[in-house]
Amino acid sequence: MIKILIIVYIISFYLSLPGFFSKAGYNSFGTLLFIFIPFMLADAYDKGKVIGFLCFLFPFIFYPLLAYFTGTYRYDMED
Repeated sequence: MIKILIIVYIISFYLSLPGFFSKAGYNSFGTLLFIFIPFMLADAYDKGKVIGFLCFLFPFIFYPLLAYFTGTYRYDMED
């Protein structure tokens, strides 16, 4: 039962993003950015596409994991 609720939560979250963008006056294609952000973050912290996909599905678990526990940022801020 809890798995079904989590899946419904994830699907409803990503399906509601275009509505938020359109009400704010932005193009609803900005939602695509939210799809690519987990993969970009996983790449920036030297994690693979699997971690990026898990960040996409479970951001409340894997974003803090990337931020505080695993990986090091690989891009130099001074360049």
